[in-house]
Amino acid sequence: MRILLMSLIVFLCMQSYSLATEPFKVPLADEAARAPGFEIFREALLRAVIARDIDEIIDRSNPFIHLDFGGGEGHDLLRTRLSHAVEPSNAGSSISDIEMSEELWLGLETALRFGGVVRDNGREFSAPYTQGIDLPSDYHAYFAAYIPASDVLVRDRPNRFGAPIDALGQHVVQIIDQGHGTSYAKIDLGADRTGWVHKDFLIWFTGYRAIFRFEDGSWSMTHLIAGD
Repeated sequence: MRILLMSLIVFLCMQSYSLATEPFKVPLADEAARAPGFEIFREALLRAVIARDIDEIIDRSNPFIHLDFGGGEGHDLLRTRLSHAVEPSNAGSSISDIEMSEELWLGLETALRFGGVVRDNGREFSAPYTQGIDLPSDYHAYFAAYIPASDVLVRDRPNRFGAPIDALGQHVVQIIDQGHGTSYAKIDLGADRTGWVHKDFLIWFTGYRAIFRFEDGSWSMTHLIAGD
């Protein structure tokens, strides 16, 4: 599912969503050490992402890697989606294709940098760490985000000049306004309080996440998907 479509769905759902949440703290965790060999694999894959080395990423992905909930899969599709940002002129990409590609690159790097959880006795790793956080019943996954950094300022307006009214770090928050046209999202602070957080500090629960499997003696990326 495309991120832009998901954003539209989220926006429409927000119109009828009632506030009933406040941030709660969850320390960022990384269980990679419990998956033999995965840390080395992850470091190599992160280097490939930083270098925009598509061939290396393909080599470290399962041939049938799942890329969306509509049946999109495989190396060819992954290469196409990554290539729009690397060679837009040669690929004949539209602006929307380039933006989607950049979101995919950012989503993959986020998954590699912000922890994760081990499953299946050390043979599977899911990232980022939002995959290991259970949301309370009063939270909706589409509107939930995680702040992995420390001392992130919450402002009273959606721009850099807004006055700081709070600071959060390693908290789960509920988004109540995506702040379209701004770099900030509005969050519920509880007790009838709200504030704005820069989107760079947010990891959406329905954003890109990656799953890795250890099979036939090596690790590979089997899923790189967003949505729900």
